[in-house]
Amino acid sequence: MDEELAQGVVVRDDEGAWHLTDLGRELTLFAQRATGEAAEELWAMLPGVLPGLGIVPRLADLVGRVLAHAQATGGPVFRAMSPPYEPEGASPALLLVTRLGSLRHHRADAHRAAWRAAGLTADEIRALPDGPERAAIEADTDRRDEPAYAALTEAERWELLAGLAALPN
Repeated sequence: MDEELAQGVVVRDDEGAWHLTDLGRELTLFAQRATGEAAEELWAMLPGVLPGLGIVPRLADLVGRVLAHAQATGGPVFRAMSPPYEPEGASPALLLVTRLGSLRHHRADAHRAAWRAAGLTADEIRALPDGPERAAIEADTDRRDEPAYAALTEAERWELLAGLAALPN
């Protein structure tokens, strides 16, 4: 973050916390809008998808419910990255992309907690080959991440999985 600090994108307070400057907020909002527009363009080609209708708004709703429920179980990075900023009038595509971006930190926190509980460092988990030890850490990660999805019924969880799999790219 030294480069962003030097460029005036972020500042650090006396306690060491990072904060966006006005320039940083402007850049972040530009990136968020550009990502949402790209997703909207890609996903608009799905059969039967019209603005405000179809799979993308439904997925945004489902992920939004998971994200809200995850507030009770998220770790430190998830809490720092959630809830995401959602501009007024945001398209369903922008909402979905933004919400998924925040939600991925719930699993990342769960994964960090799992490999730390196994006594591993970040370098050790990256170097860990496939096998029983890695499988156990992945199972522990799943167990720690699972409570976020309790906001959905089993049918809704399958709907979310199938819907996300149907999205191009």
